[in-house]
Amino acid sequence: MIHRRALLFSAMASHAAWVSGPRPGCQTNAYRVNPSNFDELLAVLDKLKAYGYRGFETGFRNVQGRFASAMETRKEIEKREMEFIGCHIFLLQYDAATLLAPADLVESIINGAPALGAHRLILSGASAGKDRAAMERKAKALNAYGRMCRQNKLKLAYHN
Repeated sequence: MIHRRALLFSAMASHAAWVSGPRPGCQTNAYRVNPSNFDELLAVLDKLKAYGYRGFETGFRNVQGRFASAMETRKEIEKREMEFIGCHIFLLQYDAATLLAPADLVESIINGAPALGAHRLILSGASAGKDRAAMERKAKALNAYGRMCRQNKLKLAYHN
């Protein structure tokens, strides 16, 4: 037999763990989002929220066009009570020198995404294989981007 007090304390503990513990997030890349239609991204966030997710990661193309209206965009995201975990730069081709996205693109996302509420910049890149010089150039670029992220209150993550 469960007493009301035990049930209440159990519910409170579960709620506290949900609030302070790990917060599940979801990538939006499983959904078709037209980058020129921000309402489509918002509709996806509404779905994710309904599924129980508390945060999201999205591709840079889905928010890049919103940097000029950052305050309005951030308010729309915050209305959904969804943490903007990160903005991901994934390309089919990368800069030959760094094996990452072109510097001007990375810098524009570092400068724009935090105003929308993003906490992280996630970079994907091409493999350096066993080319030590290519790995060193890539590492140098990642370190530079990490410093830029820190200045803009972002954390840098490297994907794969």
